Amino acid sequence: MNRKLLAVLAGIVTSLVFVALIESAGHLLLGIDEAPDTHDPKALAAYVATLPPSAFLSVLLAYIAGTFIGGWTACRVTGENPRLYCAIVGGFMLLFAAANFAMIPHPGWFIASSLVAISIAAWFASVVGRPEPTSTGQ
Repeated sequence: MNRKLLAVLAGIVTSLVFVALIESAGHLLLGIDEAPDTHDPKALAAYVATLPPSAFLSVLLAYIAGTFIGGWTACRVTGENPRLYCAIVGGFMLLFAAANFAMIPHPGWFIASSLVAISIAAWFASVVGRPEPTSTGQ
């Protein structure tokens, strides 16, 4: 049981770290300024409306990479049932993205793309992260 919990936690933490790293790199590369006060919804919506599509694509890349790496990590730590652990990590990332969408206005195309891409990344991690069958020595 401890290994299963560790696998889920490792996958989620890895996902969040990768998302933060990739988003930070994207902001640096694209020269994106800091967002205004997040407690002012009108100012935040006006700011988001000025962002180029490349800013959203860098976040989409972060969601995909984070979900994949987190799912893969969970699979490798547990060594069993990769679909379950990738689904848990992917589900967490979907909730994380939905919370982000609720707090910050995003274009519709980005929301739809993110939900589909996170789901695909979690599935792909379950395929790639599947532990290798062990030889029985026969």
